[in-house]
Amino acid sequence: MNTLSNAIETFLKNSLGIPVASHTDPLVSAGLIDSMQVVEVAMFLETQADITLEETDLVVENFDSVEAMASLVASKS
Repeated sequence: MNTLSNAIETFLKNSLGIPVASHTDPLVSAGLIDSMQVVEVAMFLETQADITLEETDLVVENFDSVEAMASLVASKS
């Protein structure tokens, strides 16, 4: 999961311009990621991990940190 976490962090920094200090830092609840960016991250995760996310997966808890996103992917694999 560490490799995936690093890939997510790189995507957030390079593609969305979102600084990530720690894989557990809040992103959505801190206002660093908005709903449109959640969709972009979801598409990245689907492509990166070859998974399909459902509408019910697109909740704050699953996208509020790099760690939460990696856990979401792990639950779909």
